[in-house]
Amino acid sequence: MEDANKAGTREGHKCTLVLTEGDSALSLAVAGLAVVGRDYYGCYPLRGKILNVREASADQIMKNAEIQAIKKIMGLQHAKRYENTTSLRYGHLMIMTDQDHDGSHIKGLIINFLDSSFPGLLDIPGFLIEFITPIVKVTITRPRREVISFYNMPEYEKWREEDSHRYTWKQKYYKGLGTSLSHEVREYFTDLDRHLKKFHALQDGDKDLIDLAFSKKKADDRKEWLRQYEPGTVLDSTLSEITISDFINKELILFSLADNVRSIPNVLDGFKPGQRKVLFGCFKRNLKSEIKVAQLAPYVSEQTAYHHGEEALEQTIIGLAQNFVGSNNINLLKPNGAFGTRATGGKDAAASRYIYTELCKITRKIFHPSDDPLYKYVQDDETTVEPEWYLPILPMVLVNGADGIG
Repeated sequence: MEDANKAGTREGHKCTLVLTEGDSALSLAVAGLAVVGRDYYGCYPLRGKILNVREASADQIMKNAEIQAIKKIMGLQHAKRYENTTSLRYGHLMIMTDQDHDGSHIKGLIINFLDSSFPGLLDIPGFLIEFITPIVKVTITRPRREVISFYNMPEYEKWREEDSHRYTWKQKYYKGLGTSLSHEVREYFTDLDRHLKKFHALQDGDKDLIDLAFSKKKADDRKEWLRQYEPGTVLDSTLSEITISDFINKELILFSLADNVRSIPNVLDGFKPGQRKVLFGCFKRNLKSEIKVAQLAPYVSEQTAYHHGEEALEQTIIGLAQNFVGSNNINLLKPNGAFGTRATGGKDAAASRYIYTELCKITRKIFHPSDDPLYKYVQDDETTVEPEWYLPILPMVLVNGADGIG
């Protein structure tokens, strides 16, 4: 915790607490404090995603270290109704997350936490703020040097489709806040009007939408909500104030849609995108001799533009190779080493630097090489990566089963 100098004083209501996504983002926020000063700005890092408190028990909330820390730092009292922020250590809360879908989810979870636990806070204009950073920066080298920042992927994709052919350019994908350099963060803080977005005070229907997004009882309503989404609908990144209903219907919904894509296997090949990327990487490498799992994961990541951590990829590789009862009926990769046992559901696999894998002989019989030229391949940042789906000669979704929570 980096506390603001004036937090908890008579001027506490003027102070802003910056909640960052992880320690790396905290160090960048601290670099930004060099521009705005430490009198009225404090920072606290969140460890991943905050608890969904909507149906959590009082015991779960009491034992959640992050929620208790935020309450203590802000000076919040549970279930107290707030008309203003004069009694708080901090009068504003700023969310500084990655510009990806998970960053949107964290913002939504914080809105849900404030709405459920502290009635009245979201009714106070300007209490909740978000700090947005570019997700893609395009550097144009011809006809003249210029840098264009995009704050959501649909805006970037629209520019790429319609205008990019007029320039010589290259792009850099800012997956997380940690991608930004210190001088870039100082630039963001120097131009706060461009990067700060205030959440509008609660309006009619906002509470119902928060409940729709986070209540466990509203799963069927959420399916209908997702079904009604029109592709291309995004939050306007130029607005200085956004309504909570717009945030939920135009930004948070993108997380829900992306979460379904990455969590629910495709009926055609039984794969989630991460598994499909692994198989594509193995085929591309023609993996006929064994390789360390810790070496295969970075190769797959590089060849398939994988935007998440390599640890997640290592776990995916291990999952595809497991052959104990209850895992795979046909394992597509060989488990050369300790890949886990039935006793713990495979969680006792050895570290990825100790175990090896390779393609099983049967894999290329099921996913026949003759089909490779027929697939439609995904385009990611001008790179051709894995197919949209494979078409095995057996319905692998039935052979190995499929489960995923989205």
